[in-house]
Amino acid sequence: MGCLSKVFIDSGHGGTDPGACSGNVKEKDINLEVGLMLGEMLTKEGFTVDYSRTTDRYVSLAERANKSNRFGAHLFISIHCNAHSNKQAQGVETFYYRTSSKGKVLAHKVQRNILSKGIYTKNRGIKPAGFYVLKKTRAVAVLLELGFITNYTDLDIVVKNKREFAKATEETIKKYLK
Repeated sequence: MGCLSKVFIDSGHGGTDPGACSGNVKEKDINLEVGLMLGEMLTKEGFTVDYSRTTDRYVSLAERANKSNRFGAHLFISIHCNAHSNKQAQGVETFYYRTSSKGKVLAHKVQRNILSKGIYTKNRGIKPAGFYVLKKTRAVAVLLELGFITNYTDLDIVVKNKREFAKATEETIKKYLK
C-alpha cells in the first residue's frame, strides 16, 4: 500500500443519539453497519483503518474530528442517512467542506460510483457544507447521505443494500488513494 493509506470511518450518531428514525429502524444502526463493513473491506485491501465508534455509543463531533486528526487520517468518511419532514424527499448525496477542493473531488467520485453501480439512481448531487466534522478534520473529508430514512422507498434501498454502499465507497477510496 502506498503512503496514503489511513482511512478514518465515522459512523454518524450512536448511543443516546439515534439520528433519524423510521419505525424501529434507527439511522445510528445503519451507519454503524455500513461503516464496519467498509472498514473490513479496506483492511483486507491493506489500508490502515480507524473508527469514530465500533459499537453503539455516543461520540461528540469534536471527539470524532480529534480522533481522526490524532490517527493522522488521509481520508475521513462520515456515513449517514438523510431525513426530512417531506416524506417524498429521496436520493443519495455527498457533502464536502466548502473550501476543500480535494474533498469536492472525492465527493464527486464517491457519488458517481454509487450511482454507476445502480445501487440507487436518485442523484441529489454533491454539495458544499460547513459541517463540524468536515471542517475540523485535517483529512480529505466527505459525508455520505445514503438515502432518506423517512422515505419508504429509500429506506428499503438502504436497508437491502448496505454492503453494496460499503463496496462502492471502498472501490472509490482504493482508486482515489492509488
